[in-house]
Amino acid sequence: MAQSRLLMEQSTEASERIVNLVRRVMRSVIRLFGRHVNMRAFLQIAKQVAVEEAHRLAQQTNPKARITLSQLSLMTGLDTRTIKAIQANPEEIPEKEVCPEAALLARWATDPMFRDEASGRPQDLSIYGKLGTFQGLVTQYCGRGVSPDMVIKRLRVRGCVETVDHNWVRLHNPNWVWIEHEEEQMLAEASSSIHCISRTLEHNIFGSPDYSSDDKWFQRRVLSYRIPSAQRQRAQDELHQLLQRQLDEVCAVVRRYESNDLNTNQPPLGVGIYFWHDPEAPLPKSQ
Repeated sequence: MAQSRLLMEQSTEASERIVNLVRRVMRSVIRLFGRHVNMRAFLQIAKQVAVEEAHRLAQQTNPKARITLSQLSLMTGLDTRTIKAIQANPEEIPEKEVCPEAALLARWATDPMFRDEASGRPQDLSIYGKLGTFQGLVTQYCGRGVSPDMVIKRLRVRGCVETVDHNWVRLHNPNWVWIEHEEEQMLAEASSSIHCISRTLEHNIFGSPDYSSDDKWFQRRVLSYRIPSAQRQRAQDELHQLLQRQLDEVCAVVRRYESNDLNTNQPPLGVGIYFWHDPEAPLPKSQ
């Protein structure tokens, strides 16, 4: 009895540790992309990727075996109907799932139901009410629990709408700016960096069919909890200079091994270099 209770406690502790590790990674991803992608889209993307990766792992584990829906369901925790729907439309995520505001504006701007017959322009909408109102659009695209006033506030900041006589809302610009060009480039770089470090970790933890189990890829962190506030900027500046010199050396090595044949295309091979500090990280307990 005591041994059984101990095993259950150990299993619970292991589960909690895994959940906390996943939560840390998910928090970083949502901080980067949560301003532009709705949580419903995040969940749909997670389901799609889970099915794709489960299929890849099952095929890698036993290349000759037939991969069944039941097997994928067990590996992902998704029911077989959901898996079949994902496999039938693997990339299909409706716009309203990605960004409800963009879908709402598009409907308002293009649906004849919301067009003024005399001018041909989108008509002003009553903020409150059920049919043919702004609240009706909010309920359809953003959810029943979302306040129309909150959506108007977000749209007004983007220059998309203005309120008229307190009870009406007018469409100014139906084009929702999903993301500024410079920010999109930075997020693309962030996505690439996350992908690259995850490939290194995946290789070092699980191995790779293309490399021996002893061939670990270089992956290290150096950090300190004991750099005083007065010294942090100087430490950062010196580390930046050091990393720049290392970057120059890494580039020279990569170029030395590159082929001069412009038609040579191989999977990418490279090194990631970055500086970081985390003011929100929990501090270790004092000795």
